[in-house]
Amino acid sequence: MRRYVFKRLLQMLPTFLGITVITFAIAHLAPGDPLQLDPESSRALSVQVAPPAEPLPTQYLRWLERVLTFDFGRSLADQRPVTQKLTEALPKTLLLALLALVVAYGLAIPLGVYQAARPRSLVSRALSTLLFVAYSVPVFWVAVMVLLFLTGGRGPALFPFEGLHSPQSASYGPLGYLADTAWHLVLPVACLSYATLAVVSRQVRASMTHALAQDYVQAARARGIGRRSILFRHALRNSLLPVVTMLSFSLPSLIGGSIVVERAFGIPGMGSLAFEAIGQRDYPVVMAVSTLTAVVTLLAVLGADLLYAVVDPRIRVEGPSR
Repeated sequence: MRRYVFKRLLQMLPTFLGITVITFAIAHLAPGDPLQLDPESSRALSVQVAPPAEPLPTQYLRWLERVLTFDFGRSLADQRPVTQKLTEALPKTLLLALLALVVAYGLAIPLGVYQAARPRSLVSRALSTLLFVAYSVPVFWVAVMVLLFLTGGRGPALFPFEGLHSPQSASYGPLGYLADTAWHLVLPVACLSYATLAVVSRQVRASMTHALAQDYVQAARARGIGRRSILFRHALRNSLLPVVTMLSFSLPSLIGGSIVVERAFGIPGMGSLAFEAIGQRDYPVVMAVSTLTAVVTLLAVLGADLLYAVVDPRIRVEGPSR
């Protein structure tokens, strides 16, 4: 297993370098001049960016050397270290994305199994229609609607309007603080997870439907094995490989999709940080967010590869021993 992980990390290295090249090139070829937005930016730019006479490849190598030591320079907007801003924003975005991932997969798998087991029932058809409609509705519209009708705008104030904590949450105690945070996360997590829930549940239903039609399932039924055992011990386990593949892309997708949700609910995470940096042409922050997102994507793909061996023991992650 260790040799396989090391091999996969080596294979990821060219991809990572390619992403950094593209990120660096886009930042330097983008139209506009950040110096025109803030006179203070000129001093920051003179410190962070190599002189104009220096070739771009040399500038890229200097920037890559700093990135490998987790030094992304200073923000052009407020002169703060970019690493410090990432450290403040990343935990909030990861919390939001991981909770959305747990909710989406935790609901999608049983819903998909139920739809495959009872494909012609009225409940299954209603679920299919509801999930299809949910996937078709844009997240920004859903966020606006829940803010209007569930936070006291045009309806009851059932949930907080914005942020992760109430102003007086520090005085609630540990359990009260945790409950307050969870209550603030209900709407953002719901808005971020429903599209993934719809996609994954349809994939689980399709995989389960295919698995239930296989000969080994028919043989299990002929031996008198119970329906529940057939569904969860035989068919479901063999249906999870496509779901694991989707898992490797769901987390980066949720992190990228958090821009809309974080802006709508006033959560100071990576999405809000990237949005503000793009508007301010704060290139060091934009490049840092892009690079970090690429790293998360590559690690998610590696995690999915390792999960294959857990889901299906027939898959060997290492070659035959010699």
